Amino acid sequence: MVRIKMVRREFLLDTLNGIIGIWTLVVGIGLGFIGLRYLWPTGKTIASTGEEKVRIPFSEITEGNAKKIVLRGKAAIVVNSGGKIYALSAICTHLSCIVNWSEGQKRVVCPCHGAVFDLNGNVIAGPAPKPLITYDVKLIEDAVIIG
Repeated sequence: MVRIKMVRREFLLDTLNGIIGIWTLVVGIGLGFIGLRYLWPTGKTIASTGEEKVRIPFSEITEGNAKKIVLRGKAAIVVNSGGKIYALSAICTHLSCIVNWSEGQKRVVCPCHGAVFDLNGNVIAGPAPKPLITYDVKLIEDAVIIG
């Protein structure tokens, strides 16, 4: 029978290395789980399907101003300019930033990379490859119906 003589120092080093290895494995699995939870969308972070049509009172969209809404689960912007109501997607076609209404320019502007759109959604300037999606607008009594 072969006897392996283990010195006390070797035993302690092997034990310590084993503990460090197990601890590293547990921490790695924990961090990996946290990372996946961060990247994986949950019910709270996914937009609901939203309303097919949104009703907005005229008083909420005064002349020259805009209001952001959620339509069909996506951001949209409603603008009152020149006595006419426009409804556009608020998602820039370049890199999906949320666009804003610039009352001074009378244009829809993307704050990320400077794309500029007219009130019909057409690209006027910037890197956006396509126009913004437009939505139907109906005027009923004292409200606007979008969608």
